Amino acid sequence: MHTHTALIGFAAGALALDLAMSSCILNAAAAAGQTPGYEEAYRAGSTLYTRVGGNSASVMDFAGARREFRRALELATMDNEKAEALLAIGRASLSDVNETDYAAIRGEYARVLALVTLTPRQRAEALLGTAEAYLSEKNYPAAREACAQARAAADDPVWAARAQMLISRSYLQERNYPVARQEFQRVLGIEGAEEPMRWEAEGILSAIDLLPRIRTGHPRLFITDETWPAVKQRALTAEKERFDQMKARVEAISLDEIPLRNWGSPDHGSGQVGIMEAAFVYRVTGDPVTLEKVRRMLRATVDLFPERRIGNSERAYPRLAWLAALDWVWNDLPAPERQSLAEAMIRHAWTIVSEDRTNDGHYVMVWPHYYMPCTHAYAGIALLDPEGDDVAQVRVVTLLGIGLKQHQDRYAKLIRRAGDDSAWQGNLDYDFGEVPTQQF
Repeated sequence: MHTHTALIGFAAGALALDLAMSSCILNAAAAAGQTPGYEEAYRAGSTLYTRVGGNSASVMDFAGARREFRRALELATMDNEKAEALLAIGRASLSDVNETDYAAIRGEYARVLALVTLTPRQRAEALLGTAEAYLSEKNYPAAREACAQARAAADDPVWAARAQMLISRSYLQERNYPVARQEFQRVLGIEGAEEPMRWEAEGILSAIDLLPRIRTGHPRLFITDETWPAVKQRALTAEKERFDQMKARVEAISLDEIPLRNWGSPDHGSGQVGIMEAAFVYRVTGDPVTLEKVRRMLRATVDLFPERRIGNSERAYPRLAWLAALDWVWNDLPAPERQSLAEAMIRHAWTIVSEDRTNDGHYVMVWPHYYMPCTHAYAGIALLDPEGDDVAQVRVVTLLGIGLKQHQDRYAKLIRRAGDDSAWQGNLDYDFGEVPTQQF
């Protein structure tokens, strides 16, 4: 199984300077006699590194951003220019789940640290980027040492909190949950820590509390071993007509007619079947041909999700359906296959988180309604795997924490809105049609 390691911390988003800060740096350099062409190349990279309007259906071009930042680096003549270009390359690399050459990333940060003239912020950022790369390589002592150096480099609560967040994540990645809990609590105790970081630390603490309550076996989403007998009995009795229709739709699909498409969104009007239906039919019948159909649908759909340009692609529904289907057939898939599928979905979900952090650290805190980020909590529950890769699993726990925090904040807001009359939504036609996804 090919394991994709990736960044695991808030630091990629926290370390990403927004365009306003970049503009200030560039304008100041220009006033001091900036190298011709440098600002244009740096701005071109920054544009590719930013999602316009927080639209999660658009794909950020981290590889393209790196190319432009490297062009800026080639044009740079002053240390400040070189440092900013190298740091931007590092941010784009750590934000990109497809970039896994962490030794090369550390090399870029080493070039920053070798420059004669650095600001405390530049030195701290380079050290935390180095720590982030070490974490992805599972070199925990080196990561923690780099965090300690970063904290000493910039006497600032923002950088102290960022360093503490990475230290906390190092223990979370090691699955040392008691120590991780203590370290995340320290993040909350730092006055001046950025709001998105504090918010996420609170969510991860909730996730750590929830971990012992998540069953080790499958299924976990919507049905369990305890509830399944009654569900199956109902499908074969009270809901037999509906189940027979569902079964007929699944049986009508040929094994050779499962192309690369979004099987998470059924269209019964055109006879298209959904992956949840296929997985449910398999659980009821135990038919091996149906299982093979589900396996092919799982792979075809998850390979398409990263494009985010398919019909209904920005919605949560297809991803919820995919997660449920994998969860329902998990026990009947070979371990390498289910881990490969799980890691593909983790990479996809983490790309969304990484882009949200990079674009605007506050965006991940926004209630996602029925769009893609609404699946984070479900992914955390379904994909938690004691046998999974440590880097992949720390993402899973973080996804769970983000999703939990989003739901906790949402319900607190609805309770406040309901007040004395219990009314929290006036547009009932819309609400009953769209909102149930987030209330499951």
